[in-house]
Amino acid sequence: MKLCLMRHGDAMSAINDSIRPLSDRGLIESEAAGVFLRKIDEVPDVIIYSTLLRSKLTAECVAASSGAGDVLEQWRGLEPYDSPDCFLSDLQLTFGASERNILIVGHQPFISEFASLLLSRSGLDVSLKFTTGSLCGLKSEGLGKFWTLRFHITSKHLLGLI
Repeated sequence: MKLCLMRHGDAMSAINDSIRPLSDRGLIESEAAGVFLRKIDEVPDVIIYSTLLRSKLTAECVAASSGAGDVLEQWRGLEPYDSPDCFLSDLQLTFGASERNILIVGHQPFISEFASLLLSRSGLDVSLKFTTGSLCGLKSEGLGKFWTLRFHITSKHLLGLI
């Protein structure tokens, strides 16, 4: 299985955190991520996003700019302080060791903790910085028990590539 982990694009300020839309910069970051995934032939089979609006809008923009089509799924368990262990269990139950290419759009600190959990199996040994719009690619080895980092790219660098 291949996973891409992405922190949502830059969001506007709002009183209610759950309905914060993307800023113009966030839309551009999300589009750049989709173009990048298309260029490296990593168009997602499934895009999983959180229940928060900025995650949904990011997922929709990546789907459109990558050519992924209607592959969006909203999942619980991706919010900032949710458990990476619980989310991993749900992911494994749903997809097993399939050969699918999955993009997960989440939030800080969850997305960094989830990447660390996959790469270190402890969640403590690996630190990846996810600024808004950042993207990393992982691949599972050994039926999803071991993961390797394929790439990690910030939105700044994504914007420079397209």
